[in-house]
Amino acid sequence: MRTAVVICLFLSALPTLLASQQKATSVASTLERLEREYISVPSVTDTAAGRRLVESNALVVNLDGGTTTGENMLRAGWSGDVVFDSLTVDSVQVRQLAPTVALVYARGYQKGHYKAKSGTKDLTGQYQVLDVWRLRNGHWRVASEMGVPVQKS
Repeated sequence: MRTAVVICLFLSALPTLLASQQKATSVASTLERLEREYISVPSVTDTAAGRRLVESNALVVNLDGGTTTGENMLRAGWSGDVVFDSLTVDSVQVRQLAPTVALVYARGYQKGHYKAKSGTKDLTGQYQVLDVWRLRNGHWRVASEMGVPVQKS
């Protein structure tokens, strides 16, 4: 009798478990697509794409360790102060922490430069990026970002 009750409980919970797994897979696929779109040349120069993908008050840790906001990061791309000739993504991994928060790890290569007051700084290299995506009003957007250069071995 106990075995029959346990089996019935398991079978009754199975659709919920499967739906939950399917939703997690769907979120991971969505965020992988959005991350690849975000790490692309058009998102750096396209005002509408940038505003759609990044929260204006996002906390951004720059490659040099300094911090800025999402709005300032996007403005640097739109103004031409940051120029990317190419951006490619090797791998993307998604870890959903809550229904509305996920971490996205991406590894990629960029070729570009930054126009600083002291001259032009080369940004070319391979980087590991950690983005925190937040679901708000039905849209996933970057709430925080940090990138670090990958050291050549």
